[in-house]
Amino acid sequence: MKKVLAERELTSEGPTLRPARKRGRSATVNLAESPLTWLHARGHVSDRQFDAGEGLPDAERSLGWPVRSGKLVLRIALDRVADYYRLP
Repeated sequence: MKKVLAERELTSEGPTLRPARKRGRSATVNLAESPLTWLHARGHVSDRQFDAGEGLPDAERSLGWPVRSGKLVLRIALDRVADYYRLP
């Protein structure tokens, strides 16, 4: 995978989308890396979970689902996680 590195402001929540300020903490992030790839590379999701998130088009085809329906199911699951943690 190609790397696209950029300095981003670092908060207690992690890197933000904002460019790093001259003062304060910052982190170098790879803009070409998906959040799922980041989680997988650090052992936070299993190979099976990573493949499911990457393998959506394949899963849709094998299940006979319409294109992009797997993304809808993923969004529903992520909304449930956000609700569980009471995120705005």
